[in-house]
Amino acid sequence: MIGALFVGTLIVLSKSLSPEFFQDLNYYINHNKMSFLSDGAWGFFEIMISGILANWLIGMAAFLTTAARDITGKIIGTLLPVILFVAGNFQHSAANMGYFSIGIFSNHTFDWYQFFYNLIPASIGNIIGGAIMVALLFSFAYNDEIQNKIK
Repeated sequence: MIGALFVGTLIVLSKSLSPEFFQDLNYYINHNKMSFLSDGAWGFFEIMISGILANWLIGMAAFLTTAARDITGKIIGTLLPVILFVAGNFQHSAANMGYFSIGIFSNHTFDWYQFFYNLIPASIGNIIGGAIMVALLFSFAYNDEIQNKIK
């Protein structure tokens, strides 16, 4: 988070982004990233489920890329899950930190601490999606191979 705030500060201080960019970013944050605030407890679970899907797709991209044996397989293994991740507009805590670090300086709708209401369930979902749905399942699937390599 500190790194995202630092980079966001540098981007804003550089004045390289147009006012239209900040308007579009504010619209995106208000309608896509923070809209769950009006849903109460259900909104928390919406963000968490979206976070599970996000890190599951990113974890699968990493797994498929490392499992592929040629460059074509690596490209396809990375491309398909990442396209689904972006098209699905899923909540990924690291990506959201990037949005929010710039949004803090330009979005006057939310206070800075309200962004944590998004980052907490997104992070929980990301942990579940990456650690359980990718790492744990593949460690069970490849348990025999892992045990043989340890010996």
